[in-house]
Amino acid sequence: MKLSKFIVFSSVLLAMVLTSCTGEDGADGLDGLDGLDGTNGINGADGNTGPAGTDGTDGIDGIDGNANVTHLSFEFMEGQYDGSSTISLAVEELTVEVLAEDTVLYYLVRDGGNPNAIAYYSIPGLGIAGDYTIGVFAQAGTATISFRNFDGSAYQLSNDEFTGAKVVIIESSNQTTSKTLAGLKSAGIDVNDYNAVAKHFNLQ
Repeated sequence: MKLSKFIVFSSVLLAMVLTSCTGEDGADGLDGLDGLDGTNGINGADGNTGPAGTDGTDGIDGIDGNANVTHLSFEFMEGQYDGSSTISLAVEELTVEVLAEDTVLYYLVRDGGNPNAIAYYSIPGLGIAGDYTIGVFAQAGTATISFRNFDGSAYQLSNDEFTGAKVVIIESSNQTTSKTLAGLKSAGIDVNDYNAVAKHFNLQ
């Protein structure tokens, strides 16, 4: 009996000792240092080069300012063409070859009695007030300028409406007239504007 009590007492004492020896958990330790980054992988091979794009269309060549240009001026006498519906210009430079190959520009001149306010009218085109048409027919040695009302009847000049004319012949340089005109346009030159043409070709 005494032995049983001793064993029970010893067991309780051992349990108390074990329980009293167990302390609270300590604080967590500091995190360890991050490991080194891994080595970068090898770059993949470049893809094949794509096919080259199609070349764009070449633009139209502009007309050189020093091209071979013939500039002709005509002055009309006072009242010379009053009552007339045509003006005939003798232009010996208008050869068959020039008419076939070169570009010819025609203009009528009006100074209105004021040389500082000269106006130029491109042919073909409209009259001073825009109420009639102006056309030109050229053949070797002659350019005939005609004036017509919109109904097709002849328009008669009066009061020295025009005081002169200009003819500009631009050598073809192996170009057609349409290409020459297109070249001037691409250079920003309005062939209906005599002043712009004169400035471009340095006409005096």
